[in-house]
Amino acid sequence: MSYRKKIVIDCDPGIDDALALMLALSKEDIDLKAVTAIFGNVDVDKAFENIMKVMSLCKIKDIPPIAKGADVSLSGAPYRPRFVHGVDGLGNTNLKVPEIDLEPEDATELIKRVFRKDEIDTLVTLGPLTNIAKILVEEPAIKEDIRQIVLMGGVVYAKGNATDSAEFNIYQDAEAAKIVINSKIPIKLVSLDSTRKVLYAKKVLERIKHKKGSQLSEFIHKMFNFALDYHRKYRKRDGIYLPDVLAMCIVLDENLGEFKDLSLDVDIEDDIGKVFINLKAENNIEFLEDVDINKAVDIFVDGINKMIG
Repeated sequence: MSYRKKIVIDCDPGIDDALALMLALSKEDIDLKAVTAIFGNVDVDKAFENIMKVMSLCKIKDIPPIAKGADVSLSGAPYRPRFVHGVDGLGNTNLKVPEIDLEPEDATELIKRVFRKDEIDTLVTLGPLTNIAKILVEEPAIKEDIRQIVLMGGVVYAKGNATDSAEFNIYQDAEAAKIVINSKIPIKLVSLDSTRKVLYAKKVLERIKHKKGSQLSEFIHKMFNFALDYHRKYRKRDGIYLPDVLAMCIVLDENLGEFKDLSLDVDIEDDIGKVFINLKAENNIEFLEDVDINKAVDIFVDGINKMIG
């Protein structure tokens, strides 16, 4: 077998997180070393449970280490649930939590251990950045072991989805985001500026196998339809954006998009969570500027269909 890219995923499932996780699990050339939960789309307990649900549904034999991380931001601001993804975070599919034998471990300790032990190629962050910021504060030297972060979050030129100028993941813990963005770790930023270019409409769902007797297939279709219905009703949009899926597609194929270097920073005082250009920061974030839409959709559909079998 050819080289397998070693990755760690920090996420808050969430419909698009769950689909992104499935996409990673579908690829033989991806070696998933750990998955950690963070508060965000749901509280951290639900996020942790939803990771286990995905692993169980996908019938993963060698389940990578899974750990639970922060339940609030660095400032300790109370978590406020959002129901865009349903009460359970997975489109109200209400799956039972599987019994998986796991060694209890904190997410930050797991991530540090994995990065010390293995030469990880990419850290993929799909939620608020609290876990990652805590690691960088507790153990600054670990920056040398993190080759690259593919970070789903932020918005630079477009309108935000938490406030007019802030994206949800960054807004949830702007202080943590500022620490990570200014860490000088190589970062590929997949922001709302690019994720809104890829709309997953009903015709995309129709390309995904609806396999009789497959619990995974039923789950994906129910979850996808929930998201379509929600966005049609409340956003007046005939289709959904799946930001975390696009971020994972970039992990799988970095030639999928065009990047430009930007020196960015995060506002933590006046316009909380706003990501802005700051030439003094000198952090050279690789900002995803454009994306091959058809190729991104194909990668998603092919991966999910492979997972269904």
